[in-house]
Amino acid sequence: MKTKMFLAALAASVPAYAHAATFTICVRANIQTTDSGIAANGLDEDYYQFANQAGGFEVVGRGFRVQLTQGAWSDTFDSDPTNGCFSVVRNSANGFGVRVYGFATDDNGNHVRIHSAGTDTASWYPGATYSAVWSNQTLSSSGTNSYVLDGVANDRFTTIAAAAFGIHRYHGTISDKTISFGFVENDCDNSGSTHGSAERYIESDDAHLIRIGRCNPGDPDTREKMLITHELGHAIARLHFGYDGDDILPTGDQEYVPPVGTPAACVNVGSYGMRSLEYNSQTFKEGFADFYSSRVWNAKDSRGTYVYRQTAYDLEQWDTSGGGNTSGGVKVNVCNNNTSNVATKGDWLRFFWDWYNANCASQPSDNDMLTLYRMVRENDRTGTYNANYLNFDNATVYAIENSIAGLSDCEIDVIGEYMDWNSAD
Repeated sequence: MKTKMFLAALAASVPAYAHAATFTICVRANIQTTDSGIAANGLDEDYYQFANQAGGFEVVGRGFRVQLTQGAWSDTFDSDPTNGCFSVVRNSANGFGVRVYGFATDDNGNHVRIHSAGTDTASWYPGATYSAVWSNQTLSSSGTNSYVLDGVANDRFTTIAAAAFGIHRYHGTISDKTISFGFVENDCDNSGSTHGSAERYIESDDAHLIRIGRCNPGDPDTREKMLITHELGHAIARLHFGYDGDDILPTGDQEYVPPVGTPAACVNVGSYGMRSLEYNSQTFKEGFADFYSSRVWNAKDSRGTYVYRQTAYDLEQWDTSGGGNTSGGVKVNVCNNNTSNVATKGDWLRFFWDWYNANCASQPSDNDMLTLYRMVRENDRTGTYNANYLNFDNATVYAIENSIAGLSDCEIDVIGEYMDWNSAD
């Protein structure tokens, strides 16, 4: 009798899944944006184009970091960058704690994160990483266990989901870099990638800092997916270059004064407007960050759409009012300005997109584009071709003709045609 009682008590004390079971956990994010699905010439972007909808839009949480606890046991996992899932083997299904960090990794080991230290640049890894927690969870071994970051209620999670998609889509050959996003609270649109020491950790710590404007109520940059990846594009390009420092020449920032009679829409507006006339040292770097963002949200194709401040721009045609796509870009056709050494960043964006989709048997790769950016700066750093705020068009031509290995004759020959067509000079 005592033996039977002992065995019954022992059976009652054995937890579910006394034999090890496998549990699959998947991270998702329900995001809400303000710049998705806005068409230019009848076209919108290829990815997340429904993310403006009421109630949000659920997407894969690519590469998000998850901490699991169960009693005294704790371990940390990075979900798969493609499907957002991972598996763990445990003896019990009960009593799990699940913490999903605002931290995501791509398949090259690069990290993006959102942190609590605002615009602090005193460290290469500032603040604490934001996270969401679920307590006392019972997991199923017969299907997936999904945990959804609520980017509708918390716009910061929309920011990190967009950034995670960005590095998943486009990271080139860089690896093991950390890009931290801080927030400018109570300021809707104060975003950037150069502030304090933001870009001074590239060489020493393989890191870069970004700030994103955030306000509530209002229209925060935290919900503009293409702006988030524009700033990410600056960081990726600088990390690919590999040296500390901003990429704008001091005398070529926003000092260009268009001649009298230039349409008001084209006068230098001091805010990187898509049709603002600026020295080409500025429009080169801003147009490249726009290109990076456009590449994240569009498939490689001659057509595509980039949205800046809720206005959509056609990546092929400068005119979105039905007037066609004549040569000369915005500068010639809208701004009535043929001055060399200045352009709009919209013209440079279309130049980069045209060359990326060159009408050749082979086309420049994602990494060729990052190498172009790097070699324009590298040639200046080494004195191979000195850049100044007036000659980034010529520096670009030189880099394509002399500094990027493996390009075909066609890819090199079309450079002048695309520059002239888009007025990127």
